[in-house]
Formats: sequence, C-alpha cells, structure tokens
Amino acid sequence: MSGQTQVILDDLQGAADTFHRESKTFAGIIPDGGPTCPDGGNAAVDGMLRTVLEALGGLHLAVAGTIGNHGDKLQKAHDNYHACEVSMRELFDDISDPSTIK
Repeated sequence: MSGQTQVILDDLQGAADTFHRESKTFAGIIPDGGPTCPDGGNAAVDGMLRTVLEALGGLHLAVAGTIGNHGDKLQKAHDNYHACEVSMRELFDDISDPSTIK
C-alpha cells in the first residue's frame, strides 16, 4: 500500500472513530426525555413546557444520531478505499507476473 493511501485510510478511520465516539458523548449531554422541566407555577404552563422540552430531547437525540451516521459513512468510505487499494494491488501483481493471469 502506498504511503499516501495509508495516510488517507488512517485519517478516514480516525475521523470515523471520532464521530462515533462524539455522537455518544453528545447524546449523553441531555437525558433521553429532554431537560428537567422546572415548575412554571401553573399546570397548563407546566404541560406546554414539558412538551417543548421532550421535543427538544427528541431533536437532540436526532442530532446525535446524525453525528453517528456521519461516522458510519466515513467508516464505509475507509472500507471502500481499502478494498479498492487491495484490488488495485492484486491487479498490479497480476500484470507484473503474466503467468498468473488466467
């Protein structure tokens, strides 16, 4: 494998690992049900506030999931580049030694 390709593969793997790790960190910032609801002094206000905070919690988890999805895409790019590099190396080896071509 060439030196330049190895750098790209290492960088892609590092980025994928970072995105996966940070998506978990980000998800842990806010509880799953959203932030704790303060007492608004009125049942109607408390209900509306609770609904908004639960929605905020859901959106927060969606963003964490998106970060994780970017990590998945980076991992796939890494795997595709690696498979291409291996295939190209096999092709080069076959061309270098014509007796192996069938």
